[in-house]
Amino acid sequence: MEILWIHISSYTLSQIEERLLCHGWDFCMENKVVNILEFETDIELNAMKIESQSHESVFLLFCRQLHNALQQLIRTAKNKKFSNLSDEELEAIKSLKSNENIVICKADKGNLIVILDKQSYIEKAQEILKGNQFQALNNSKFHRERENKLNKYIYSLFQEVQLTSMFDAIL
Repeated sequence: MEILWIHISSYTLSQIEERLLCHGWDFCMENKVVNILEFETDIELNAMKIESQSHESVFLLFCRQLHNALQQLIRTAKNKKFSNLSDEELEAIKSLKSNENIVICKADKGNLIVILDKQSYIEKAQEILKGNQFQALNNSKFHRERENKLNKYIYSLFQEVQLTSMFDAIL
């Protein structure tokens, strides 16, 4: 199995947690039949393929029995949940989610899952934010300037009759 995770924390992963993480960041957990109508249509289209190769009465009998079996399957499948994860993997998800000492995030590049100690993650984030590439915003001044720019832009659109015609169409 391809390793799709990097473990940089003091937390020791169990084998089941490792197996879960090997699914990768883009893994999608399924828990039910997504589109029953699409499933039913696919079955009916495939049944139509054998119509030309069978006698009419046999085909009608086959269609009736297929329809009855399909309806029974749909009734039982509507309320039943399906899962593409084992019970142990579902428990591993709960365990990883409830562990407040680690942070699980996506790597900057690729489809890797990164597991970090929460404290080192916070320290690294604070170190990055202290860098020169960021500056603190004077909120009142920044928002006031932005609002003035937006008002000037809206007023210029209004003067160009673009907004007037749009308002007339709405009203």
